[in-house]
Amino acid sequence: MIVDFLYSIFSTFLIVTFFFIFAIIMKILIQGLLAQYHSVMEMKVKLIINEFAQSHLWVVDAARRILKKNLDKSSRKNLMLIISIDKNLKLDGYGAVKGYIIHEDTKYDNVFTIHLDAKLSSKQMLSTLCHELSHLIQYAEGRHKTYTFNNTKYELWNGINYGPKDSIEYSMRPWEIEAKAMESRFVEDYYQSNNAQ
Repeated sequence: MIVDFLYSIFSTFLIVTFFFIFAIIMKILIQGLLAQYHSVMEMKVKLIINEFAQSHLWVVDAARRILKKNLDKSSRKNLMLIISIDKNLKLDGYGAVKGYIIHEDTKYDNVFTIHLDAKLSSKQMLSTLCHELSHLIQYAEGRHKTYTFNNTKYELWNGINYGPKDSIEYSMRPWEIEAKAMESRFVEDYYQSNNAQ
């Protein structure tokens, strides 16, 4: 009788211990899988390594901070931003420019490349970066879209077709007006966040 009682207590202890250890192992495995899942979904900001990269590492931190504060979490999922700092930056049809953004044509539809002119001062580079990040946010949120028809690129802004890009004066393009305002706010936010540290 006592032996049976001790056996049942020991058996219960072993079963509870087994399930406790099993629960801990499962928790560790699930946390690892979730961390891996979220790291895949987390936005990535990369700097193209060239002769200008070492002196401009700060742009990666600036881009991350600005996007985390101003782009909603769902739009940041699987977002890839590549930043390229180039000498004598030129854009077809525009000549020399301070910077520009390309929404890369990929099946994932969330890869962007920002090109910045290496000759810009840090202040000018931050302003240009903020301007191009404004465009990234417009694209990522689906407010600004482009499509090509008969080899002509058309612009859609908030569901309205504005026709070919070059048919609208630069200063009259609503996405540029908004980007200019966002640029100023992002620059101010960045300086304030640096002062707060």
